[in-house]
Amino acid sequence: MPLRSSVQKPSIASLIGGIVVDAKNLFVQELLVAKEDVRHDIMATKTAVVALGVSIGILAIGVTMILVALVHLLYEAMAWPLWQCYALVGLLVTLLGIAALIFARKKAAEVNFVPERTVEAVKEDAGWIRTHVMPDKAASTRARR
Repeated sequence: MPLRSSVQKPSIASLIGGIVVDAKNLFVQELLVAKEDVRHDIMATKTAVVALGVSIGILAIGVTMILVALVHLLYEAMAWPLWQCYALVGLLVTLLGIAALIFARKKAAEVNFVPERTVEAVKEDAGWIRTHVMPDKAASTRARR
Protein backbone atom coordinates (compact mmCIF):
# COMPACT_ATOMS: atom_id res chain seq x y z
CA MET A 1 0.00 0.00 0.00
CA PRO A 2 1.53 3.35 -1.05
CA LEU A 3 2.08 5.93 1.63
CA ARG A 4 0.28 9.21 1.19
CA SER A 5 2.18 12.35 1.79
CA SER A 6 0.82 14.47 4.61
CA VAL A 7 1.98 17.65 2.83
CA GLN A 8 -0.75 19.25 0.78
CA LYS A 9 0.03 20.89 -2.53
CA PRO A 10 -0.72 24.60 -2.56
CA SER A 11 -3.79 25.67 -4.49
CA ILE A 12 -3.61 27.75 -7.65
CA ALA A 13 -5.14 30.69 -5.78
CA SER A 14 -2.48 30.58 -3.07
CA LEU A 15 0.27 30.33 -5.71
CA ILE A 16 -1.10 33.36 -7.55
CA GLY A 17 -1.50 35.18 -4.25
CA GLY A 18 2.13 34.44 -3.43
CA ILE A 19 3.25 35.68 -6.82
CA VAL A 20 1.27 38.91 -6.35
CA VAL A 21 2.82 39.41 -2.89
CA ASP A 22 6.29 38.73 -4.34
CA ALA A 23 5.64 41.18 -7.18
CA LYS A 24 4.49 43.80 -4.69
CA ASN A 25 7.61 43.25 -2.58
CA LEU A 26 9.79 43.48 -5.69
CA PHE A 27 8.11 46.73 -6.69
CA VAL A 28 8.63 48.16 -3.19
CA GLN A 29 12.31 47.14 -3.33
CA GLU A 30 12.69 48.84 -6.72
CA LEU A 31 11.20 52.02 -5.29
CA LEU A 32 13.60 51.84 -2.34
CA VAL A 33 16.51 51.45 -4.77
CA ALA A 34 15.27 54.46 -6.74
CA LYS A 35 14.96 56.47 -3.53
CA GLU A 36 18.51 55.56 -2.54
CA ASP A 37 19.79 56.44 -6.04
CA VAL A 38 18.15 59.86 -5.80
CA ARG A 39 19.49 60.42 -2.26
CA HIS A 40 23.01 59.53 -3.42
CA ASP A 41 22.73 61.83 -6.44
CA ILE A 42 21.50 64.71 -4.26
CA MET A 43 24.38 64.31 -1.78
CA ALA A 44 26.93 64.17 -4.60
CA THR A 45 25.35 67.22 -6.22
CA LYS A 46 25.35 69.15 -2.95
CA THR A 47 29.05 68.44 -2.37
CA ALA A 48 29.90 69.43 -5.92
CA VAL A 49 27.88 72.66 -5.71
CA VAL A 50 29.59 73.76 -2.48
CA ALA A 51 33.04 73.03 -3.91
CA LEU A 52 32.12 74.79 -7.12
CA GLY A 53 30.81 77.84 -5.26
CA VAL A 54 33.98 78.22 -3.20
CA SER A 55 36.14 77.75 -6.29
CA ILE A 56 34.17 80.30 -8.28
CA GLY A 57 34.41 82.83 -5.47
CA ILE A 58 38.19 82.52 -5.23
CA LEU A 59 38.54 82.55 -8.99
CA ALA A 60 36.37 85.67 -9.29
CA ILE A 61 38.66 87.59 -6.93
CA GLY A 62 41.75 86.57 -8.91
CA VAL A 63 40.21 87.33 -12.28
CA THR A 64 39.01 90.73 -11.06
CA MET A 65 42.53 91.64 -9.98
CA ILE A 66 43.98 90.52 -13.31
CA LEU A 67 41.37 92.51 -15.25
CA VAL A 68 42.08 95.68 -13.28
CA ALA A 69 45.78 95.17 -13.98
CA LEU A 70 44.99 94.66 -17.68
CA VAL A 71 43.04 97.92 -17.77
CA HIS A 72 45.96 99.82 -16.28
CA LEU A 73 48.38 98.09 -18.65
CA LEU A 74 46.28 99.30 -21.61
CA TYR A 75 46.16 102.77 -20.09
CA GLU A 76 49.94 102.96 -19.82
CA ALA A 77 50.73 101.23 -23.13
CA MET A 78 48.13 102.85 -25.39
CA ALA A 79 47.76 106.25 -23.76
CA TRP A 80 43.97 105.95 -24.05
CA PRO A 81 41.65 107.52 -21.51
CA LEU A 82 41.13 105.22 -18.53
CA TRP A 83 37.39 104.88 -19.19
CA GLN A 84 38.07 103.51 -22.70
CA CYS A 85 40.43 100.91 -21.28
CA TYR A 86 37.76 99.79 -18.79
CA ALA A 87 35.14 99.72 -21.57
CA LEU A 88 37.32 97.58 -23.84
CA VAL A 89 38.17 95.07 -21.12
CA GLY A 90 34.52 95.02 -20.01
CA LEU A 91 33.38 94.30 -23.56
CA LEU A 92 35.85 91.43 -23.95
CA VAL A 93 34.80 89.91 -20.62
CA THR A 94 31.12 90.27 -21.55
CA LEU A 95 31.66 88.45 -24.86
CA LEU A 96 33.54 85.69 -23.06
CA GLY A 97 30.70 85.43 -20.53
CA ILE A 98 28.10 85.11 -23.30
CA ALA A 99 30.09 82.29 -24.93
CA ALA A 100 30.40 80.52 -21.57
CA LEU A 101 26.65 80.92 -20.96
CA ILE A 102 25.79 79.38 -24.33
CA PHE A 103 28.08 76.43 -23.58
CA ALA A 104 26.58 75.99 -20.09
CA ARG A 105 23.02 76.02 -21.43
CA LYS A 106 23.87 73.25 -23.92
CA LYS A 107 25.41 71.16 -21.14
CA ALA A 108 22.45 71.78 -18.80
CA ALA A 109 20.05 70.57 -21.48
CA GLU A 110 21.87 67.21 -21.51
CA VAL A 111 21.25 66.54 -17.79
CA ASN A 112 18.68 63.85 -17.04
CA PHE A 113 17.58 63.35 -13.42
CA VAL A 114 15.42 60.28 -14.10
CA PRO A 115 16.96 57.13 -12.56
CA GLU A 116 17.14 55.19 -15.84
CA ARG A 117 18.21 51.82 -14.35
CA THR A 118 15.33 51.85 -11.89
CA VAL A 119 12.79 52.83 -14.53
CA GLU A 120 13.97 50.00 -16.78
CA ALA A 121 13.87 47.48 -13.91
CA VAL A 122 10.32 48.51 -12.97
CA LYS A 123 9.23 48.22 -16.61
CA GLU A 124 10.73 44.72 -16.81
CA ASP A 125 9.04 43.71 -13.55
CA ALA A 126 5.69 45.07 -14.73
CA GLY A 127 6.05 43.21 -18.04
CA TRP A 128 6.88 39.97 -16.26
CA ILE A 129 3.89 40.37 -13.94
CA ARG A 130 1.65 41.14 -16.89
CA THR A 131 2.72 38.04 -18.82
CA HIS A 132 3.09 35.55 -15.95
CA VAL A 133 0.58 36.60 -13.29
CA MET A 134 -2.15 38.02 -15.48
CA PRO A 135 -1.77 36.17 -18.78
CA ASP A 136 -5.42 36.76 -19.76
CA LYS A 137 -5.04 40.53 -19.50
CA ALA A 138 -1.73 40.49 -21.39
CA ALA A 139 -3.28 38.45 -24.20
CA SER A 140 -6.31 40.75 -24.44
CA THR A 141 -4.02 43.83 -24.44
CA ARG A 142 -1.96 42.39 -27.28
CA ALA A 143 -5.12 41.47 -29.18
CA ARG A 144 -6.44 45.05 -28.97
CA ARG A 145 -3.24 46.48 -30.51
